[in-house]
Amino acid sequence: MIFSGATVLQCPLTTDYSTFFMFLNQLGVETISSNTTSLDSAVIKAVDVFKSMPERKSKIFCLFTDGEDFSDDLSGVKEQARKEGISIFTIGVGSEHGAPIPIINNAGMRVGLEKNEDGSVVMSKLDESILRELSDKSGGKYVHAVNSDEDIQQLISWVQKFETD
Repeated sequence: MIFSGATVLQCPLTTDYSTFFMFLNQLGVETISSNTTSLDSAVIKAVDVFKSMPERKSKIFCLFTDGEDFSDDLSGVKEQARKEGISIFTIGVGSEHGAPIPIINNAGMRVGLEKNEDGSVVMSKLDESILRELSDKSGGKYVHAVNSDEDIQQLISWVQKFETD
């Protein structure tokens, strides 16, 4: 798992579900950076991980993000991922209407809202267009994760089909 705000590998590549769920259960607000999102950094991290495993047949990268992006070179790294045979599955998290970004302390408590230089509350909006394009250009798929298991089940179905093709 690589989260776009963190660009830190949160779970090593594994087929061991119990290990994956152990890492997933350890995730919390303190694990993931609250800095701006740089999708190109996340894709570069995925490319680097897969380059260290050239024998892998299937290279699937699942990216959970709101799609707001402050990348320097997303189109360049998108092309690099395509050349490396990495299919990017993007999972859009959030609302197209936007929502304020909470500030969470180390205890997991909400202590305020992110504000910009002029003191206005920063709103985060889901940008589905960038996520659809990132997935489409790499042979992956996009899904908007809402409060429903159907979306994640759809993602799982796509990945399983991808793995058998």
